[in-house]
Amino acid sequence: MNERGDAKLIDFGIARPPVASDEPLAGSALSKLSLTPGYAAPERSSEGAVTTLVDIYSLGRIFLRLIGDLKQPELEAIASKASDDDPAKRYASAALLAADIAAFRAGHPVAAYSGKASYRYGKFIRRHRLPVALSVLAALLLLGGLAGMTLAWRDAEQARAETEKRFTEVRELSNFMLFDLYDELEHVPGTTKAMNDIADRARHYLDVLSRTRGAPAEMRFEAAMAYKRLADVLGTPSGANLGRRDEAAQALTIAVSQLRTLHARYPDNAKLTAGLAEALHSQAVFDFIAGDRSAQAHEHGIEAAALFQSLASGTDRETYAGKAIDARIDAAVPLVWIDRGEEAVRLLREVRAQLDAHISQFGRTPDNLERLSHAEASLAETLGRLADEGKGDYAVALRHADLAIAAADELLPLAAKKDKVRRSLAISLFKRALILYSLERDRPALADLDRAESLAREQIARDPRDDGLERILNSVLEQKAITLAYAGEAKRAVEVARESLRAKGQRAQAMPGDRSVQREYATNLILIGSVFEIVGEKAESCRLYRQASGLFDRLSRERPLSDHDRNVVTRDLAKFVARTC
Repeated sequence: MNERGDAKLIDFGIARPPVASDEPLAGSALSKLSLTPGYAAPERSSEGAVTTLVDIYSLGRIFLRLIGDLKQPELEAIASKASDDDPAKRYASAALLAADIAAFRAGHPVAAYSGKASYRYGKFIRRHRLPVALSVLAALLLLGGLAGMTLAWRDAEQARAETEKRFTEVRELSNFMLFDLYDELEHVPGTTKAMNDIADRARHYLDVLSRTRGAPAEMRFEAAMAYKRLADVLGTPSGANLGRRDEAAQALTIAVSQLRTLHARYPDNAKLTAGLAEALHSQAVFDFIAGDRSAQAHEHGIEAAALFQSLASGTDRETYAGKAIDARIDAAVPLVWIDRGEEAVRLLREVRAQLDAHISQFGRTPDNLERLSHAEASLAETLGRLADEGKGDYAVALRHADLAIAAADELLPLAAKKDKVRRSLAISLFKRALILYSLERDRPALADLDRAESLAREQIARDPRDDGLERILNSVLEQKAITLAYAGEAKRAVEVARESLRAKGQRAQAMPGDRSVQREYATNLILIGSVFEIVGEKAESCRLYRQASGLFDRLSRERPLSDHDRNVVTRDLAKFVARTC
């Protein structure tokens, strides 16, 4: 039990007692299992099928131990049902077990105890003593009113039970589809259509849940976190996603709104605080990469970091202090795009110092190596952007890029989710290639781009419709084309340029309302235009420069361009058009 009163489960039927060689259990099948006798389900030590119901059994045994000598028949009935020897008679899920405990605490009927009408009447009367007393008094005056009240109670109680049952079933189904089933399919080739269907169906169920009135706070929290998960699946660009950004934005907005409401009502609830922080961090990443809203990204990242930090004084200090560092990193990077690059570097260096202290205390764990690589890559990117504007040093940026790649290479053999590390490594290689290109070191830049391309293509072969990987590959190809052009390899440069232009163009055509996609395409047109100018095809470069100019003009009419786009990306675009047209 921690200082906040949260129970921490440390034995879940997987421990094994020591058995001496001369004891009766030695050498038996039981002695070879990782289980705690009395707490592990019978099928664990037999030939029976082992499912998640063994965990329900263990929960029931632990619950029985917890209630001790309370002599409370309803609680004993819950424990008995959960730990029934017959798996078919147990609760089908931990959520249903929790629902019975919640019903007991709220004074509602406990399904495991009794379904008799007399029992349900009694529970109703105890919950509503005053209304019932008044009703009895009224009955003395008008006996016939009792029959009406009874019928009304029965209808209301049945409606409530049906609502709770429907909410629980739909919640469990949406969670299963979004978490368990989606995670199983995510790494199976050729399942993208099924994953899209799962996301659609889960969204339908979540929308049903959000319209259910009177749902308990715990269930509303689960629904809000499921919306956050749905946003990640649909299009949050921090990981693998389906590229459906508009829908992802809607789901994320719902998640943040619902979590803010719950957190305002229960500000001291650590689970709600952590959930809101997670959603705000996702919102920060989405604002920056997908929404082209750098100022909002910074604000959401700072808010998420503060919430994580408020939880870092408890027993989960390592987890939440680390998450606060992650959020601060993602809050700092967008500043360089709104002419606050020096502030971004200062914040990142402060975070880097905090990370050093964190690693000193908790070690070079996989999580901390991932964090280190992310921090160094972010510093490299930010310093490189400043150098583009004449305010920084590419050589300093390069040192941080080297450290980012070294940390990712150290992490790769240790990581459980290696594709996630390969994705980050491809991004870091791309960022270092940009710096090397700016230093006119074309051959090392091409080596990094070749490796990044290989990593991206390998993962795309396993998951052809991962939108994030497609974006990484397209960015690598456009930079590879211009680097090849300056390295004197005109034929290869044109081949790669046309592949990049075709991919970015198709994406922009498919997503006309996505500002970040249109901006990426406009930037691509400038870069590929410069490739054709370098190899002597001025007519084609003129066409591409003009197309880019028109697209940036349209974007600027919709919303002002970022400082970086205005001061760096499009600064000389008019000169390029004049020079080639």
